[in-house]
Amino acid sequence: MGFKIVDNFLSDFDSLRDYCDQVNYDGVTNPEDNVFYDGVTLDIPDAVQKEVIQSLTEVMGRKVILNSIFMRLSKQFTPCPHQAHTDALMGNFSLMLYLNRLEDCEGGTSLVIHKEGLINSTPINDKQFRIWQRDVNTPDAWQITDISQMIPNRACIFDANLMHRAEPIGGFGDNSQNARLVLTAFYD
Repeated sequence: MGFKIVDNFLSDFDSLRDYCDQVNYDGVTNPEDNVFYDGVTLDIPDAVQKEVIQSLTEVMGRKVILNSIFMRLSKQFTPCPHQAHTDALMGNFSLMLYLNRLEDCEGGTSLVIHKEGLINSTPINDKQFRIWQRDVNTPDAWQITDISQMIPNRACIFDANLMHRAEPIGGFGDNSQNARLVLTAFYD
């Protein structure tokens, strides 16, 4: 399975987009991997969270359990602790909802495979883990196998075990109005 793409995911996208311009993106430490993620906020309106759950339930055809939800702002040159990664620690599925305005869309999300080790999902043994650990932040070690282009209000849904990365690497823009902005949810 690759990406499941759902355009026009939220009914009132414009209100959320305007709200995003006022949010503080100081960052948080993820309790699952103990890594500090710059540019993250947990400040998401309740109505948006409820609609995300409702829409994911419709897409999946069954009730979903939301494990976490946040927005991440990635300005140009934002350090990324793990460029090629999976979200397996966070849930069974990942949602990336692109929040940029059309004039500020760039890149998206790519599925990648390690060129040498052929790793395209969560490493299953020590050898794969060592290869991943060595090349996690080496873009040339990975080949893009699929990409979801960033379009406003596009939901990109995929198996959390798939190896992926944010495109472009290192983000873009310089403020909450024009930098890469994604609402991310992990769910079962």
